[in-house]
Amino acid sequence: MIFLSGIHGSGKSYLCKELNKYNIPTCSASHLVAKYKKEAYSSNKLINNIDDNQCVLIKAMNSLNDGNPYIWDGHLCLLNGDGEICRINSDVIIKLNPKIIITKVSDPNEIFKRLKDRDNQKYNIDFLKSFQYEEIQYAKELSKMLKIKFLTIDDDFKIDEIVEIIRRV
Repeated sequence: MIFLSGIHGSGKSYLCKELNKYNIPTCSASHLVAKYKKEAYSSNKLINNIDDNQCVLIKAMNSLNDGNPYIWDGHLCLLNGDGEICRINSDVIIKLNPKIIITKVSDPNEIFKRLKDRDNQKYNIDFLKSFQYEEIQYAKELSKMLKIKFLTIDDDFKIDEIVEIIRRV
């Protein structure tokens, strides 16, 4: 499994759509959790009980168990009910057993624009910088702890290069 991380609005979903064109299966962790819990995903991105959602994610992933080498589009950091940046419990990532963590980054101004257009949410640019920085730092720490490769990609990525990296994993 390849874990594709990034904050809300960083371009993970767009990248997954591009990867699907190359017959590389992807799955959104947040959509899977919402489907499993039978509730809509909040556009304000606040999660009241992050740990419970991660337990649901593990159950939902185990229910798939179809052997497909998914790329999981998800987050290593989320916003709790108070809007604070919180890291996902590392035990969840260990259970997911990724072979590589790829973190999608984008210019915070572009993220601001995407979140405003897509979700009608306006975040402070400095907050988005901090949020993205925390996502990157945690991805680095987890990859070091798990002894796996870590890669960041920005909006100038070349899809062919990413496809090649993924197919080598």
